[in-house]
Amino acid sequence: MISVNKQKGFTLIELLMVISIIALLSSFVLTALNDSKIKGADAAKIRALQEIRTALQLYSTDKGYYPGSTFLTSELVPKYISFINLTGIFYRPINSFGTVCAASTNCVSYHLGTVLQLGNNVNKVLNNDKDSSNIFQGKSTDCGAVASTDANERCYDIEP
Repeated sequence: MISVNKQKGFTLIELLMVISIIALLSSFVLTALNDSKIKGADAAKIRALQEIRTALQLYSTDKGYYPGSTFLTSELVPKYISFINLTGIFYRPINSFGTVCAASTNCVSYHLGTVLQLGNNVNKVLNNDKDSSNIFQGKSTDCGAVASTDANERCYDIEP
């Protein structure tokens, strides 16, 4: 009687197929996680703008005007807001002529903005912001008055 020795196990091709399927699935998961991370960071920036807007409204109610750009942190902290992180936040106080004001007592309005990261898709929240063309430009990369060559809107701009 001749015995046939059959070994049980996976072939090299089968193992390579399983590894390639796992790699493909993990790339989809990592892409989705990266987009979620970007959206979370953008949501945190928008929440910070809304907190600063509330502090500016309280300041304006007390003083009758908005602070000048050089006094934003010192005027609002700690009475109107406990902490302000101005990294990536752009504040432009506006006078009654619609231009950026220098003296605090002349500031009757403001524009407050931040640059969003966008991720793979255009952020839909950018469809509902102000985009004042003479103060903030929606398609700028630094919320400045000059548009960039990028076709995507990046600057989220709010007013009082």
